[in-house]
Amino acid sequence: MSKVQRKLTTILAADVVGFSKMMGNDEGATLEALKSCRAIIDGGIEEHNGRIFGSAGDSVIADFSSPVQAVLCANEFQNFLADRNDQVDENHRMSFRVGINIGDVIIDGDNLFGDGVNVAARLEAMARPGGICVSSKVFDEVRRKLDLLFVDGGSQQLKNIDDPVNVYHLGEADETPRTAPPRGAPERARTADEKPRVAVGTIKIVGGDAETAILAEGLRDVILGGLARQTALIVSTADEQKAENADFLLEGGIRAAGNKLRLSFNLKDLVKGTQVWSERYDRTTEDIFDLEDEISQSIVSELRIRLKALEFEKLENTDDESLSVPELLSKAAGYFVRSYGNNDTAARILALAIERKPDNSMAQAMMAMCRLREQEFSPFAFTPEARQAVLAQTSLAVSLDQSSYFAHLAAAVAEQDLLGNFRDAFMHAETALAANPNFTQGQAMAGITKCHVGDREEGIAQIRRAIDANKDDPNRFRHLRELAVALFLNGEAEEAADTVRRLIQQAPDLCRNGLVSASIYWHAGAKAQARTCIAELLQRHPTLNSANIRKTQFADQEAADRFLSGLQSAGLPGP
Repeated sequence: MSKVQRKLTTILAADVVGFSKMMGNDEGATLEALKSCRAIIDGGIEEHNGRIFGSAGDSVIADFSSPVQAVLCANEFQNFLADRNDQVDENHRMSFRVGINIGDVIIDGDNLFGDGVNVAARLEAMARPGGICVSSKVFDEVRRKLDLLFVDGGSQQLKNIDDPVNVYHLGEADETPRTAPPRGAPERARTADEKPRVAVGTIKIVGGDAETAILAEGLRDVILGGLARQTALIVSTADEQKAENADFLLEGGIRAAGNKLRLSFNLKDLVKGTQVWSERYDRTTEDIFDLEDEISQSIVSELRIRLKALEFEKLENTDDESLSVPELLSKAAGYFVRSYGNNDTAARILALAIERKPDNSMAQAMMAMCRLREQEFSPFAFTPEARQAVLAQTSLAVSLDQSSYFAHLAAAVAEQDLLGNFRDAFMHAETALAANPNFTQGQAMAGITKCHVGDREEGIAQIRRAIDANKDDPNRFRHLRELAVALFLNGEAEEAADTVRRLIQQAPDLCRNGLVSASIYWHAGAKAQARTCIAELLQRHPTLNSANIRKTQFADQEAADRFLSGLQSAGLPGP
C-alpha cells in the first residue's frame, strides 16, 4: 500500500452568492458574468503563487504555501470584483464569498482532501457577500504581517467539523464586535466646518532593491506634497501622529520582481474601520521620476474626488438652511462629483452660499462652473446675458482669491469655451497648475489650449494623461470632447471618431456632444452616423440651425469653417 502524502497548506474557497437564482433568471448573462469574474479571480490566484485544484460551477478552491499571500490575493480580487460591479448594470453584477483556512491535508494527485479543505468551505459560507472570513490560524499568521482590519466573529460550530473554530472577518462585519478599536481612530469628532484629516503611511516593500526603496520614499513624499496642495483636506504623515487624529489613512505597498512593479494603495476610514478606496498599478522601473509623477497624480486626484463623495454622503439629506457655508460648498461639490445632472439642485445650494457670503471665491467659481455644466445638455449657444454673467462671475472669483486653483480653472474654461480666447485660457490653466500640479482638470485645460495655440502633440498627450489619471473626474466628458476636437485638428479623423463614439455611449444626454460628433463623424467618412446625430438633435430641438448652435471654438478660422461644413453636410439647417 502506498504511503499517504500530506502537507500543511493554506486553502482558499470562493463561491458565488445566489448563483442558482441568477441562473434561473438569465443563464446567458450569468455565465458571461461568471467568466468575467473568474478571469479576475484566477489571474489573482496565479499572480499570488496560488494553485487552483478544485473548480465546479461557481466555486473555486485553491491552495497557497503562504497564508499572507492567500489573504492578499482574496482582498485584492474582492476589491477588483467590487470595482467591476460598480461599472456594470445590476443584472450582470456578481458577488463572491471567500473562506481561508490553514490545515493539514491529504494529497491525491492534483487534488487535496481533509478537514483543512472542509473548514475553508464552511468559512466561505459564513462570509458576507463580497467579504472574506478566515480561521483563527490564518488570523494569527497574518495579523502582524498585514496592515488590514479584522473583526472577531467569535467561536463557531461548523457543520460536520467536531471542534468549534474561532473566525475573523476582514473589514467591518455588521454588528460583530471588534477585536480592538480601529487603529488610529480619532479621539474627537470633526466640527461641521473642519476639513477631513488624511494621514499618509509608509509605503511597504516586498522584494526589490535599493532603487525600489528610493522609489517608495520618493513616491510617499510626492503624494504628501500633492495632498498638501488640496484645499479641501488636511494632510500629515502617519508616523508623525500615529494617525491618532486622522479621519482617513492612506496606505501603500510595492511588490517588485526584476524591473516589474506592482503598486497598490488603499484609503481607510478610521472612524468606521472600513476601506473606502483601493487601486493597483502595474508598471516597470524604466523612469522612476515619471512613475512618481504619474502615480502620485492619479492617487491625489482619485482621493480628492472620493473624499468629496464621502463628505456628500453625510450632507445629502441635511436641510440646506442648517448648513454652514463650507458645508453648502461640500454638498454642491458632491452633486458635481456624482453626475453631470442635478445642476439645478447644486445651483440652489450655491446661491444660498453666495447669499450668505458673496465674497467667497469658491462659491462664485463653483456657480460659474455649474452654469457651464448645465449648458452641456443644450446644443444652443449661450444668450449674450448668460455668457456675460459667467464671465463676470469667473472674473470675480479670481479677484477674490488670486491663489485659488479652482477659480483659475473656471476662468480658463469660460475664456476658452465662451470666447475662444485660448491664450488667456492657457494662462489661467497654467496658474491653476502652478498652485496645484496634480489638478487633473487644470492639466486637461492646459492641454486643450495648447492644441489650439501651441504644441498640438503635447496638448493631446496632456489631455490623455489627465483623463487616464482619474476615470471619475466630473469633467471627463468635456475632456473627451475636447480630445476629439484636438484629434480632428491634428488630422487623426478615425481616432477622433472613435473618441466621440465612446463619448456618446457614456454621456448620451449631453446634447452638445451630438454637434461635435456629427462633424467629426462626417469628416471621418462615417456619414450615416453623422446624419443620425443631426437628425436626433433636430427631433429634440426643431429650431436648431447653424446660426444658433453652441459653436466649437477654434483659433484657426480655416478649421472652424471646415468643422461647420461637416455639420451642414450632415444635415444641420442654415439660419
